[in-house]
Amino acid sequence: MGISEDFEIYDIDAIQDDGIRIQYQTLRKRFRSLAKQIESIYKLDDKHIEFHFTVDGTFNASVEMTDDKYRIQMSNAVPVLLMILFDKLLSDNQSLPWVSSEGTGEVVYDIPFSIKTSDLRQRQDWIIETNKIRAFASYTLADIATSFMFLHELGHVLGGHLKDLEARNEVAFHVEFNMRETSQGQHTWLHQLREYQADSVGAYLVTHIIEELIEDVSVNERTGAVFGPAEVAAENTIALAVMALYGLFAYVKGQERKLKRTSSHPDPLVRAVYTRDLIYQIMQSHHAFDIELSQDMLQARFDEMNTVLVALELVDPTSVTDDGIEAATSLATKLDELQKTRGDQAARFAFIDWG
Repeated sequence: MGISEDFEIYDIDAIQDDGIRIQYQTLRKRFRSLAKQIESIYKLDDKHIEFHFTVDGTFNASVEMTDDKYRIQMSNAVPVLLMILFDKLLSDNQSLPWVSSEGTGEVVYDIPFSIKTSDLRQRQDWIIETNKIRAFASYTLADIATSFMFLHELGHVLGGHLKDLEARNEVAFHVEFNMRETSQGQHTWLHQLREYQADSVGAYLVTHIIEELIEDVSVNERTGAVFGPAEVAAENTIALAVMALYGLFAYVKGQERKLKRTSSHPDPLVRAVYTRDLIYQIMQSHHAFDIELSQDMLQARFDEMNTVLVALELVDPTSVTDDGIEAATSLATKLDELQKTRGDQAARFAFIDWG
């Protein structure tokens, strides 16, 4: 038995909306398949990884180590809230302006459960202005962001963070948000490094999704319409993926504040900066691409995303000024240095080599 067994497993097969049900089924299948691959490669002390969506209308995820398994759980609210966030972004035809807005009309989400977030004001439906190709774009960006949440939890497993908690006589359980207030000084360098390391694993694994999209541009017209054209597919896809992760990070921090929860995540901009740098570094080892062009594309997408995040009151507009970005870059550099000098202390039981 473990702490997370108190959570009720969400029956995604009972979702009435075909599109939402298929999305949840696809995510569950992918996460469980990846978990088996990780088990096979890293052995994990002969423990297996279990994944479930849980009945919890808040935006949350957790990972726990028991005697025989690692249990990763994600709130049932996560995928649909991210779908709505990116639909909101794509409902403005000035966002991703090369993606056609022809034939735009109203699409109503019939959300199959109660969601605890001030963004939706307890509404069970959400009306979005979109069309098929822009809906595909928002769906794919939400898929990247949701997948990263799972990959981040895998990062805590591979980083040995649960084993480290146990060795410190703490409960081998990590939840992204806590309901309790956090005492002064609780968010030490150790907490920050754990999150940095989990994000680093997530960044490495999410590049596989980016690679698949780049390859798909040349054979799939719909993918090409969003992530192409082929001659700049790498630059554009990387920029869009990093933008999707920034949207996720900002949403996480915004929900933390709105729901009066606590977490040890660095600031969204800080996470976006070091995750961007890691993804560019990894992708450069696989592709020859114009990094300056990709960064220019990312800046445009960053501005579009901030317009939505500020409107939803998830980001303080004063934090995304030139000074704010400079401060975030400085903090990201400090975390990079902290990983080099003290990273082994946060990952004493890691299953991977940090290099």
